[in-house]
Amino acid sequence: MGGWSLYFLAKLGLYYLGAIDFGWIENLLFAAFLLWPPRWPWLRLARRWLAWPLALWLLYEDSLLPGPARLLDGLAALSGFSGAYLWELAARLVNPWALLALAAAGAAYVLLARWVPFALVALLGILSVPVAAQYQAGGGRRGSRPGRCAGH
Repeated sequence: MGGWSLYFLAKLGLYYLGAIDFGWIENLLFAAFLLWPPRWPWLRLARRWLAWPLALWLLYEDSLLPGPARLLDGLAALSGFSGAYLWELAARLVNPWALLALAAAGAAYVLLARWVPFALVALLGILSVPVAAQYQAGGGRRGSRPGRCAGH
């Protein structure tokens, strides 16, 4: 899965921080798609080209952004704003601590990727989402009714 593990781990971090939703089934299917070893080189190339739009679509679906039509209307309205005001808006929306954490996670990934099986860590992280949701829904008690993950 290579660098895609960092994509999933970053999304899991954002999910557990409450910044995004996480459709664990869709993300698990996407991870399986990335783990599947194609036999022919042209399939590897096709997978590489399909992975990026799928990843962006999944990230958008998991984000708390409005629907595409409303987002495009909002982008059209932004064209009338000054550059200084757009910079101020970006500064309000982007958390510098989150960017620092993302940079630290990327550096840790580069340093540890040789020794740590991040694909396995990412898969376990994806599977932790329904387990955590069930644990929270039942208050941590055994025998409680299973809860639903966010977005499902």
